[in-house]
Amino acid sequence: MTNNRILLVEDQQDLWKMVKESFQHLNYQIIAAADKEQALFYLKNQSFDLVLLDIMLDGDNGLEILQFVRRQDQLIPIIMLSSLSDMATRKKSFSMGADDYLIKPYAQDEMVMRTKRAIERRDKNQPQNKFKSMIYMGSIKLDLDEQILFIKDTAIELRSKLYHILLLFMQNPNSIIKKHIFHNLIWQNELYDENSLTVHIHQLRKTLSSIENPRIVTVPKLGYKLEYKE
Repeated sequence: MTNNRILLVEDQQDLWKMVKESFQHLNYQIIAAADKEQALFYLKNQSFDLVLLDIMLDGDNGLEILQFVRRQDQLIPIIMLSSLSDMATRKKSFSMGADDYLIKPYAQDEMVMRTKRAIERRDKNQPQNKFKSMIYMGSIKLDLDEQILFIKDTAIELRSKLYHILLLFMQNPNSIIKKHIFHNLIWQNELYDENSLTVHIHQLRKTLSSIENPRIVTVPKLGYKLEYKE
């Protein structure tokens, strides 16, 4: 059974551990973002089953994120988290597409219960996957269903982490991906050090060594990018 993935958008980072521990018994994966920029990056590059969204991110940025998500996906459940209990804010959140609203401080058990029910409701109405199963780039294509890389029509099976690193690159061509992003999105709660990332990047470079476009480029002190010339 696939683990449900939840994006927690919360600038109070001391709450991250508490939320993650609350979902441990369900084996949910919690990906945490501290601000609007990080949240939008995750939403553009990863799929989630539910979003837990704090309204008060640098003002009311949480509502901007809510608006962005609803433009992209009408079905993903979104639960707002806020210390604001006034009816006007709650009505605005619901009118913009929120599915639920939890007032801080809230009981962790209640948050878990509401999250489970929201995902169950979503699953009953979930349509068949409508997204493309292939990404094409230069001499390569990536099969998203089978996790297979094709280089000039030669099929190469990728281990899970190599596949997800390449997928992240191909979704963000010519963009610098910082090292902590690889950690948060791919290693998540597993033990991680930069040497492990370096080894995986080396393996991926070796896999792509027979072609020149695209190619993985190191950006000193920051991370890596997949350089692609159309």
